Amino acid sequence: MSNEEKQNILEHIKNQNFDWFDYYSDSFGLKQMKYQEVDSGNDGDGNDRWMTLFFSEHNMYVTLTGGYSSYGESGWSDIYVSEPYIYSETRYQKKKDI
Repeated sequence: MSNEEKQNILEHIKNQNFDWFDYYSDSFGLKQMKYQEVDSGNDGDGNDRWMTLFFSEHNMYVTLTGGYSSYGESGWSDIYVSEPYIYSETRYQKKKDI
């Protein structure tokens, strides 16, 4: 990917052009670019949804966030350059021997 293509990606982020990054959209602009979807999901109807793309040739992550609806219209509300981080969580289970 050339520096010109990277600048093009950054410009679409700056302009919040969600459809350009969404492969379900008719305006999808990444067809000729090398990227990988590294994370995506939603928290159920009426809750958050997200998608993170990784452009390996530039070591750049792009994340889209928004809302999800299985009955109405889902949509993106933010897009930004992101970075991975480690998240740990402590959980508790029933103790076997007391």
